Amino acid sequence: MKKLLVLAMIIISSVAFSQTKNYLDKPHYKTFASADTLVTPDKIFININISESDTKGKISIEQLESKMYKSLKKIGIDTDEKLKVNDMSSNYKKYILKKRDIFKEKSFSLEINDAKTLTKIFVALEEIGISNTSIARVEYSKQEEMQFSMRQKALLKAKTEAELLTQSIDQKIGKAIYISSENYVRNYAKGNYQMEMKSYSPVSAASPLDIEFKKIKITSSINVIFELE
Repeated sequence: MKKLLVLAMIIISSVAFSQTKNYLDKPHYKTFASADTLVTPDKIFININISESDTKGKISIEQLESKMYKSLKKIGIDTDEKLKVNDMSSNYKKYILKKRDIFKEKSFSLEINDAKTLTKIFVALEEIGISNTSIARVEYSKQEEMQFSMRQKALLKAKTEAELLTQSIDQKIGKAIYISSENYVRNYAKGNYQMEMKSYSPVSAASPLDIEFKKIKITSSINVIFELE
């Protein structure tokens, strides 16, 4: 059975190599092209950490959580849909050191869609004493569609280049006999956003922050081989 499998794999590999060699033996033109665009992130994920240690145990985790929910709902956040619990733990390190204090902590992940909402959240949480927040990551919701569009653009660019160059030697390109593509998404690390945010100090809802996210760069590259006629 193993011998049959090995033989089948050898035959398949030989056929694939033969097909590749057949089209490379024909007159052909190989080219490369790329296309890119910048998009504004529309999915922003925020980490929110609340801890009793921030108030030295004067306010319970349950009270802090209740305040947070009320503040978020007040500015129009759908907490049922957008707010998720990451984990919950007790600060046993402080308990071991002091032999009496156990400060509970709770971590949340909040998804929003624009920078304007982000500023409102930072201001609202700051006003109720929650400042341990950070931007975990940003995304673009239509990334796949944009990558496809960039692949199309790169392919047309490659075809145009091939037509212009082959005209100079009185030849024409035929059908594409090989196409491969790669996609790249240049996002920005969490640390970059944290550094940007530290330069602002939310004080009140009366002075909203003007924050813009760096755009995400989406790039697609195409390798194409055209037959020459």
